[in-house]
Amino acid sequence: AGATAPGIVIYRFNHSMYYANTERMAAEVLALATAGPDRLQWFCCDLVAVADVDFSAAATWRELYRELHEQAIRLVFSSASDHVRAQLDVSGITALVGPAAYYQDPVAALDAFHTWEEAHDRPV
Repeated sequence: AGATAPGIVIYRFNHSMYYANTERMAAEVLALATAGPDRLQWFCCDLVAVADVDFSAAATWRELYRELHEQAIRLVFSSASDHVRAQLDVSGITALVGPAAYYQDPVAALDAFHTWEEAHDRPV
């Protein structure tokens, strides 16, 4: 995990998301959200290594969404398999982030961030 450009972090969680690791995941996300010298605007979770998201992990993502949203940080996802995307849909995550918050891969998310940046006149 790490910043790929000022204003965005792309974070890869390398395991399925379930009750036993949600506390660590939440701590990592919140630490990354406040770590850099630049104000974070987007937080992208790359789901390429995630095969499952259980009820506890979904509840954690709902809480993380709220915490990031309060800081004006947009939560997006990349590389979600159809199965993981369906789990996020059913658990209410997609309803929070919106269907446009899913990107094919981290490069697509980064490109979308740069397009968003230009539209919002963020100085570089």
